[in-house]
Amino acid sequence: MTYLSAVDTGTAIPIRFVSPLDAPSNIYYGSQAAPSIPVVKAASQFGSFGPKLRNIEIENTFDLLEKRWKRETMNVSSLHDMFLHPAYARIIGLGTAAIPLILRTLAIEPNYWFFALESITGYSPVRKKDAGNLRAMTDAWLRWGKKNGFYDAAKAPQGR
Repeated sequence: MTYLSAVDTGTAIPIRFVSPLDAPSNIYYGSQAAPSIPVVKAASQFGSFGPKLRNIEIENTFDLLEKRWKRETMNVSSLHDMFLHPAYARIIGLGTAAIPLILRTLAIEPNYWFFALESITGYSPVRKKDAGNLRAMTDAWLRWGKKNGFYDAAKAPQGR
């Protein structure tokens, strides 16, 4: 069972359901219909326990969005379409909080997270000669993440 918070006139309200992907479509945020996955609030809105709660909420949201993106783009050959998928856009919208999660995912299974990382950071550590080489691009981003404190290989799950 997953518990997340929704935004309703500036207050956090618990929404209980098995998966945010299965949430009813009639949950509202203010005057707007809710997306299938609840909006993440800023840490300052959670009070003194905010950062921990926010990190858990962001990680859960990221994991669900990643699964949705993979599932719904598994047969898509266009990178353009993959990058414009709503779940991928929502991951970019998580901002810098998504960087360690994306890098963790890249370490386990290289995939096309580079556009998201570049969109969030405004930077690319990938050398021109490595463009298009999934392994080299992944390694460049993992080195960048380690150098900038977003990735710790010793704490990362092993996958490759």
